[in-house]
Amino acid sequence: MTFVGFDLQLAGSFLEFLPILARLKKAYDPKDLPYHVIVPSLPGFAFSDPPPLDKDFSLHDVARIFNHLMTSLGFEDGYVVQGGDIGSKTARLMAVEYPSCKGNPPCLEDRERES
Repeated sequence: MTFVGFDLQLAGSFLEFLPILARLKKAYDPKDLPYHVIVPSLPGFAFSDPPPLDKDFSLHDVARIFNHLMTSLGFEDGYVVQGGDIGSKTARLMAVEYPSCKGNPPCLEDRERES
């Protein structure tokens, strides 16, 4: 299964996913890793290019671009997404609009805090 995570909050970035990446690295050998974890930055944040200024650019456009990214990487059979703040809206759009996106589960970190 492939997991795409993007978490954009005030002062947030892909760096917020480093702890889960470290846990996966510690728990698995690269050849045995059961997941692909892809953490793109939303357009205009971190090291990504800004959205075009000469046209309206919405979260629907971001969802379309990220779905295209995932299917171009070979995950047209399925992936799941997770996002926080603006990323949560993008993740929801992806789950609703694109059949390759199989869902938008609750954040695992939040579930761990509740236990």
